[in-house]
Amino acid sequence: MILGWMKKIPALVAISVVLLCPAMPVQANGAFPDSMGILLPVDQPNRIIATTNFGLLVSEDEGATWAWVCEQAVGVMTLMYQLGAPPNDILVAASLDRVSYSDDFGCSWQPSGGEIIGTYVDDVSPHAVAPRRVYALAVHTGQTSTAHESLDGARTFGPTFLSSSGNQFFSGIENARSRPETLYVTLYSTGAAVRTYIARSYDSGTTWQPLFDPGPDFNRWSNKLLAVDPLNERRVYLRMIDGLDSIEGFGIYDDNPEQAGGSLRLLLQLDHGARMSAFLRRSDGALIFGTQDGHAFISTDEGANFAPWPNAPHLRALGERAGILYAVADNVVDGYAVARSLDQGATWEGLIRFQQLTGPKSCGDLPTICAAPWDALRIVLGIPDAGVDAGNDGGTNPGTDGGTDVGNDGGTDGGTDPNNSTANQRRSGCTESGEGVSWLASTMLLAIVAMRFFRARSRAYR
Repeated sequence: MILGWMKKIPALVAISVVLLCPAMPVQANGAFPDSMGILLPVDQPNRIIATTNFGLLVSEDEGATWAWVCEQAVGVMTLMYQLGAPPNDILVAASLDRVSYSDDFGCSWQPSGGEIIGTYVDDVSPHAVAPRRVYALAVHTGQTSTAHESLDGARTFGPTFLSSSGNQFFSGIENARSRPETLYVTLYSTGAAVRTYIARSYDSGTTWQPLFDPGPDFNRWSNKLLAVDPLNERRVYLRMIDGLDSIEGFGIYDDNPEQAGGSLRLLLQLDHGARMSAFLRRSDGALIFGTQDGHAFISTDEGANFAPWPNAPHLRALGERAGILYAVADNVVDGYAVARSLDQGATWEGLIRFQQLTGPKSCGDLPTICAAPWDALRIVLGIPDAGVDAGNDGGTNPGTDGGTDVGNDGGTDGGTDPNNSTANQRRSGCTESGEGVSWLASTMLLAIVAMRFFRARSRAYR
């Protein structure tokens, strides 16, 4: 979950400015738009949903055109989006102020109710098979976590069905597609020693069993549940984090039903400071993960060996549908935010740059809710106003230039100069004249809020 929060830091900056400058137009994430994930409804082959730190990019025509669902319609500082099972295809989102859901592909959003109201929810996980079941993990000020379940499509969440002990935090929850009654939670402890744990339920969360004693080999390591293997309900994939040495790795836990216990294997460690940003178990069984700095790795032998995966962009996420791979990339460095590959990643076709958004999605109340945020986003991204010629492709055709960078100043990818005095005046204070609270002051407020937040959470991620 730390990936989502790192991508939301610009939003914290924006909120600090708004708190100090209430007259300023609200911009969800100011001048630092970034991508987060990819959602691919299996029963909607023409629909692609890319999640970002400023809302959703939605294509209804296999990536030919893209509209926007602004974050203001969803919640404050949304850190993650997830997609439920068909045929409902419910979208759920965890934000700073609430969990919300949409059953019309983002056209309208409603806050979730029930036992999670008033808590901070850092993970929502739709059931792999049941279209109206959703799990949520809430964090409490008493240094514990609780797990909750919704049976009505995230409208309401029931009472706690699992609690962590003191100084333990849930880091992920997911059920197995091949045996839906099998449910996993991952945990880590804080305090004198950081330890990693996994628990499993064979009856949808009624009873639980710890799976292994982490032992001294996994001191200092916390974990994050990446996925349960879709074919083997006794195997889970983990992102491992050594908080002291700032090292991340890829791990697999599995066990044999005929044996007494299982094992957690740390299969690959990244270079110091590298951060895992994408994971995919491909339909042919290959395991692929990537980092934001442009490195990617693949294993074709169930994780026994990894090799570099060439030609990958700077991955934010990976997905697969009907044999086609979809990558969420770095809009500035790669020249596109979303791409697809028809040849298992050998080559990539850019589908959308942020600058090619056509505007708010024209459904529900989005045209009204997102009108002012769209005007602000256009300025940040350098998107011309409607009816203004943006160049040879009009700024909307994602296929004419192959996803190349429209900016030549190395600054924002939108053709705007990051040192432009007018632009900086808009982002540096309460007024264009520079009067009011400065950018430095708002950033200091951000630092104070962020330090208090992370200290209260006692997170092991560094």
